[in-house]
Amino acid sequence: MNLLRYLQILNRRKWIVIVTALAVLTVTIVGTLRTRPVYAATALVRVAQADPGSVSYTDLGYTDRLIQTYVMLIKSRPLLEGVVERLQLELTPWDLSTMVGAEAILNTELIRVGAESHDPALAAAIANTLANVLVEQGQTLYSGQGKSAREILLEQITIVEQRLQTDRELLAALAAQSAESEGTPGTALQDLSTRISAAESTYANLLAQYEAARLEEALRANSLTVVEEALTPTSPSRPKTMLNLVLGLVVGIAGGLGLGLVFENLDPVIHSRDDLEGITSLPVLGTIPRVRPRRGIRNDAFILRESAGWTAAGEAFRILGTKATALSAATGARTLLVTSPEPGAGKSTVVANLAGALAQAGNRVIVVDGDLRRPVMHSLMGVTREPGLSDVASSAAGLSAYLKDTRVPGVRALTAGAAPPNPLKLLSGLPASQLLERLADAADYVIWDSPPLLASADAGVLAPLADGVLLVVASEQATTKQVRMALRDLEQVGARTIGIIYNKAEADNMSYSYYGHRNPPSGDGR
Repeated sequence: MNLLRYLQILNRRKWIVIVTALAVLTVTIVGTLRTRPVYAATALVRVAQADPGSVSYTDLGYTDRLIQTYVMLIKSRPLLEGVVERLQLELTPWDLSTMVGAEAILNTELIRVGAESHDPALAAAIANTLANVLVEQGQTLYSGQGKSAREILLEQITIVEQRLQTDRELLAALAAQSAESEGTPGTALQDLSTRISAAESTYANLLAQYEAARLEEALRANSLTVVEEALTPTSPSRPKTMLNLVLGLVVGIAGGLGLGLVFENLDPVIHSRDDLEGITSLPVLGTIPRVRPRRGIRNDAFILRESAGWTAAGEAFRILGTKATALSAATGARTLLVTSPEPGAGKSTVVANLAGALAQAGNRVIVVDGDLRRPVMHSLMGVTREPGLSDVASSAAGLSAYLKDTRVPGVRALTAGAAPPNPLKLLSGLPASQLLERLADAADYVIWDSPPLLASADAGVLAPLADGVLLVVASEQATTKQVRMALRDLEQVGARTIGIIYNKAEADNMSYSYYGHRNPPSGDGR
């Protein structure tokens, strides 16, 4: 399906697209206006690596893991409970979790902590409180529930201090006793002095380790800081009115186009020549534009004549006449039967104008009105209805007595004649083959106007007798099913269908004004 085909479909289904787009846009506008505005506030928290040289931080992914840990903790129950308690919110931690969130900013040490609320001041308060509570819980996250290294070292220092105090008191007592006895220090006194020296060395080492642990713990605890507090938002974050309107319009147009294509595929009516060519392999010999008659214009004013001037319909019939001549030369078809699937397709007008086009090319043409139920050829050609075809079988007069000269030079007409009580019986009883031979001897082309195929059985009697059948299909009227049924019926009766004529096409799709013929027609051709 090419672009032009899509444009034709769009033109036919434009109201579906317009109505769908307006409906979706209206729903979008109403929904946007009825949506309560939501305000968003964000604070920035930095997670800094405490001591890059420490053994505990040799893992280069530590900071990334720590940041992701803090991001996940934002919605943890203890942290949310702390926010609810501080702000005295009438919310449960679960309710608050739907209002807050956090995300790590790529390739940075920053976490964006956000909160949403219908109240802009409350959104900022929640975001700031959430960030502060997260920072405060950083120490707990590091130390966990068990004892830290600093606490264990402090316990050991206390034990060593107590032992040193006891040993020093004992050493003083032993030294006093030794002085009173004026003797040399005993072995016990020397051993105690050695033990005190070792304990003091241990105590000094423990103090150094304790100080290092305390410093490292302090650095880790202080690595989480609020670098930017949330400000009270001045405009809502949603709904985004303009974005919603644009999306609504785009979705509406897309939905309308989709519905248009669905309706197009479900629509059985033939709207274009492409539709017609898509259901049959037969050649479409001509596309005749729709011409709407004006009040006061006679039927015979729509017949192709030299005096009529240039019209799009006239040019279309001339092209049809040229193609029919070429097809006749290729197939040997000089007796043509023109029919249609359903009534009202304009086949009689096609017969009259095709005859005029062939006559203008210098051919002798006879038109035969074989539609005995609703004959119109006499009116189109400006001659009397009687006598005619229905009188041929019961009359001894020669065929020339029934042929009437028309207002179109080179065209004679065998009209329907008097209305028979049973047209099908009359047509079946005609000496058809002899009649066709006599008509063919009297003209270069014989064109029969046949009843519609699906409306009566009359066409099934006449169609096999013609050299070729032309099927007239009316735009915006015939359905694909009707066309297929008509072609099937013609095949079943042994008729030779040689082409299709697409009638009543919209003039906008025609291009006959290419050569500059813009003179207004003397009458609307039909």
